Amino acid sequence: MKKLFLSALIAGGLAATSGAAATFNFDDLADADPPGGATNNEGSWQSRVTADYGALGVFDGTLGFGNTLTVAGISVVATGGSYDPTVAVGDRVNEGDTSAYLDKGNAGLGAARTSSLNGTGNTQANPSNDDNTGISGGTGSTTGFFEYLTLTFSESVFIKAMSFDNDGHARITDGTVGFNQDGGLTFSALDITASVNDYTSKGSSNVWTFAKISNGSNFYINTMTVESDPTTRTNPVPVPAALPLMLVGVGGLGFMARRKRKAA
Repeated sequence: MKKLFLSALIAGGLAATSGAAATFNFDDLADADPPGGATNNEGSWQSRVTADYGALGVFDGTLGFGNTLTVAGISVVATGGSYDPTVAVGDRVNEGDTSAYLDKGNAGLGAARTSSLNGTGNTQANPSNDDNTGISGGTGSTTGFFEYLTLTFSESVFIKAMSFDNDGHARITDGTVGFNQDGGLTFSALDITASVNDYTSKGSSNVWTFAKISNGSNFYINTMTVESDPTTRTNPVPVPAALPLMLVGVGGLGFMARRKRKAA
């Protein structure tokens, strides 16, 4: 009986401390037909998430941002930036003129020069190859600012699975990108050679930045599955609703066992 009771407590404890998981499929977001009969479903994060997905009912502005996407209770905001790779790491700043951008057709979330977007609607970057996270100005550029994407989550999360596509809209299985977890512009090389990459070993953070680095890949973030880190939550994780009933059942079994022993 003690073993049964202990098992119930362990099971309840594990259920209470497990993190919520959410999958953000940026490729599907870009491919989805926007409401209102728009003819082009590509565009900046701001235009696609705020205008289009807000109308579809998956927009959530409760964080105080105007372009927040929420899946399974976890919210994310994507922003773009660029930096000068010739500048010393400690002196780097965001050079601006870069927006997070959703590109369709086996691509996903990339970066485009804000000045290349024609207005605020669902418009394609110009040139059209200036929408992956690479060198500002497009795939053919060999010099210029390096672009990056910053994903800010509503809570600290682990990355359980992540896939990248290259500037040719094919899955990357051999390459590196830069990453950072404090919002700065100091990047470490991140191996993206697997078709689906698990970065749980990197720990959790509420800010994840992925960047073009020297000798690194031009990329889109195709999909990302994250899991919340329950140890960093400000509010305690609620006890599962079934746990009290489970404990009542265990107590009832114990009572019946005692009655049988007395009767014997």
